Amino acid sequence: MLIHRAISVHNQLVQATSVHLRAGISFTDMFGKLNRFLMEDIAGSGMFVTVAAARIDARRRQMHFAGAGHPPAMIARGSHSPVLLQSGSMVLGALPDAEATSDSLEVELEPDDRVVLYTDGITDVFNFREKCSALRAYKRSCAKPRRYCRKDEATHS
Repeated sequence: MLIHRAISVHNQLVQATSVHLRAGISFTDMFGKLNRFLMEDIAGSGMFVTVAAARIDARRRQMHFAGAGHPPAMIARGSHSPVLLQSGSMVLGALPDAEATSDSLEVELEPDDRVVLYTDGITDVFNFREKCSALRAYKRSCAKPRRYCRKDEATHS
């Protein structure tokens, strides 16, 4: 029964988040609304969520990012070390006042930047041989330049 409840809450969160993102409300307001929903709907269950949200304006090469208890997003820039974008809020659903403590981050994107968002489950995996977290290994992987083909370069066989 708990799994069914979790799936239901997940679906409601995805739907509410989509509505808020399309409406263009600030991430701070969106996190507040989502947190109130969680506090009212699943109060006492011990469930909480992390959120990473980004709005990208490709024409202006700008991105607004905000996170709620989520591990940092990354911007991979060529062979440079990825830029980490930290969450400005705590997890949602844990405390009534878990709204963001800071507004979204505004980032100027460069032509070959790659924005990397990932599940927070990746940080639960450890490489015990090297005694380092999967996040560090993932960060190193994201720093490597990649070659992606454009649509007009794709071949169909």
